[in-house]
Amino acid sequence: MLLVSMEFLFLFLPITFCVYYFLPVRARNAWLVLASLFFYAWGNLQYIPLILFSILFNFFLGMRLEELQKKSSKILFLLLGIALNAGILLLFKYVLFLRQIIPVHGEWLLNDTLAVKAPLGLSFLTLRTIGYLLDVFRGTPAQTHPVSFALYLSFFPQMPAGPLTHYTAFRDQLENRHITLRAFSKGIIRFIVGFNKKVLLADILARLTDQIFYMPSRSAGTAWLGIVSFALQIYFDFSGYTDMALGLGRMFGFRLSENFNYPYWGRTVSDVWNRWHLSLGSWMRDYVYIPLGGSRVNQFRHILNLMLVWFLIGLLHGSGLTFIFWGILNGLAVVFESQTRIRRDSERWPALLRGLYRILTLLFILIGWVFFRSESFSAGIGYIREMFALDGNPWGNPELFFLLREYALVLLFGLLAATPLFIRSKEKLLGMSDKTGDLLVTLGNILQFILFFVSLSSLVMGTHVPFVFTGI
Repeated sequence: MLLVSMEFLFLFLPITFCVYYFLPVRARNAWLVLASLFFYAWGNLQYIPLILFSILFNFFLGMRLEELQKKSSKILFLLLGIALNAGILLLFKYVLFLRQIIPVHGEWLLNDTLAVKAPLGLSFLTLRTIGYLLDVFRGTPAQTHPVSFALYLSFFPQMPAGPLTHYTAFRDQLENRHITLRAFSKGIIRFIVGFNKKVLLADILARLTDQIFYMPSRSAGTAWLGIVSFALQIYFDFSGYTDMALGLGRMFGFRLSENFNYPYWGRTVSDVWNRWHLSLGSWMRDYVYIPLGGSRVNQFRHILNLMLVWFLIGLLHGSGLTFIFWGILNGLAVVFESQTRIRRDSERWPALLRGLYRILTLLFILIGWVFFRSESFSAGIGYIREMFALDGNPWGNPELFFLLREYALVLLFGLLAATPLFIRSKEKLLGMSDKTGDLLVTLGNILQFILFFVSLSSLVMGTHVPFVFTGI
């Protein structure tokens, strides 16, 4: 089931809310677990045993890790947990990829019976379980209530695509959370904002992106239009999902982790990714980068640590060489900025130099997105050649101007909404006076509700596009 679907909005969500708020507080976690399992099972009933096994295995392993006193035994059990959780992800998500790169046939790993579709959100489930086991290994008390632990792993708003809220941040909310009318209303608005981002921006931009990327050949201007469209599409798609998840969390009394901070406004490549998918970056920092020594090691080890993190990030986003290359490419840029101190010193540069480097950063990010979106490495190279007119194609053609006319409004609004312009304007207006601020908030909320009904009409007509990041 998707958050952008009629069955979710008008069947699953109302029933889940009604039962949740009428139940005694002690029974609410159990109800949310059942609702989350139903959400997960919608269209994928065969994967319920897998998620139940993951919950039970990691629950008992976490308690066992806490009981063990001998460090070698704790390490052994930790490695067992990591190996099993990562092994399940490898089995379901990367078998087809391994078949493409291993020129051996007939082995059990390459058997066609194992080439099955990965369950929804398996990557995020795996990261949550591994993070939990590492927390317990480091001294965090293990969760002793199976229902609370099951809710941490399966809570449906963050199940498909995060955010990756750390167990230590989620733990206290499992047993002690406060639901107020103000928080509930803010949750509704946050959900609606995300819904509108997804349907009115990401989905429309997805149609433009697909139209351009599926062309047999493109002019340079059309190629640039296509990758700019994809960059905006993937941002509004993922940040829209995050807004919906955060809004749903608030409505149930949970505070989930923020995930975006206007990444395209970043000054450097490192800054862009420090603003994008914040919870994944935090997870990689706490559970991979720092345990490997972070920056407190020699230069070679530091570079190796950064490249390993980015290799894993690329691998997590997809089982293909294009995703791995995208990760390595960004890793190299982060290493370059780290070793040359650009990331730290850029704040003191003259305004002109900062502006030029920001443009170069955006160009680099767009080139990286080409490989992320392309079906193969060679297709990505071909697309980049078209962007720079290296194949002799013209820079513009009638088709480019037609697409610009058709999508000009969405592109313009998307470009503006990807910057802090609206939020900063809102903050200035809110500072005028209390009455003016309240009026502006009310008008803004009314506008969002109007756009929500426009989004619903689009949903009814079946013009929405599945989330890019759902189930990675």
